[in-house]
Amino acid sequence: MSIRAEDRAADARISIDGIEAYSSTNTFENVIQNSSITVERVTEIDKPIRATVDFDTKGVQKAIEDFVKAYNGLIDKINSSTEYKPADDDGKSNSGPLIGDGMVRSIQSSFASIVSSRSGDGMVNNLFQLGLTFDKEGKLEFDTKSTGELGTGKQRLTKALEDNFGAVSEMFAGENGIATRLDSLVKQYGQSGGLIQSRSQAVEMQQKMIKDERTAFERYITSFEETQRLRFAGLDKTISNLQNGANMMFSQLGMG
Repeated sequence: MSIRAEDRAADARISIDGIEAYSSTNTFENVIQNSSITVERVTEIDKPIRATVDFDTKGVQKAIEDFVKAYNGLIDKINSSTEYKPADDDGKSNSGPLIGDGMVRSIQSSFASIVSSRSGDGMVNNLFQLGLTFDKEGKLEFDTKSTGELGTGKQRLTKALEDNFGAVSEMFAGENGIATRLDSLVKQYGQSGGLIQSRSQAVEMQQKMIKDERTAFERYITSFEETQRLRFAGLDKTISNLQNGANMMFSQLGMG
C-alpha cells in the first residue's frame, strides 16, 4: 500500500495494490471490506507502507461483557417484577406487579433457552467455551474457578477470541447466532401487533371491564341501601303504630 500527496478536489488519495481510493477526510471506509483506514502522513509512491489488519479482540470482549450486563439487567427486572413478598399489616401487597404472569416467565425461559443453547457450527459454539456460566438466579457470570487447562472464565474468553475469532463472531452474529435469535424473539414480543402489545390490550380491556363492573356494583349498592333504608323506616313506623295500639288496648283493659 502506498500513500502520496496529491490535491485532487481536496480529497485524500491512497493506492492499495494498484487500486486507488479517494476520501474527503483522512479516513477511508471499506476500501478493505469491513475495515477503516486512517491516513496520518504522506508517503512517496515508490516507498510503500506495509500494513496488517487484525481483529479487534478487545472491542469484541467488551461487547460480550456488555451483553452479559444487559442480560443480567433483564433477569433482575423480571425477578423483581414477579417476586412474592408478604403483605403489610394493613393488607397492602408488596409483591411484584407481574407476579403470576405466565408471559413474563415465558419470555425469561425463551431468552435463557437461546443463550444456553449451542449456536453456530464452529469450534466455539456455546457460552461455556467463552468462560460463562449461570448462577442460581439465572444470571450470567464469568467462571472464577480454573477448569484444568482451560483456565478461568476470562482466560477461556481471551483464548477463544485469539484462536477462534471467526467462530465467536458466528456464534453471536451468524444466521443462527445468539444475537440474531434474540433480535427475532424481541421483535416477536415487542413489535406492533406483537405478543406484548396484544397482552397489554387484553389487560387494558379487562381493567375497563372491572372498572365498569365496579361502577355498576356501586350503583347497585347505593340503590339497595336506599331501598333497605326506606323498608326499615316503614318497618319502624309499623312497629311504632303496633306499640301505640298495644298501649291503648292495655289501657282500655285496665292493664296500663
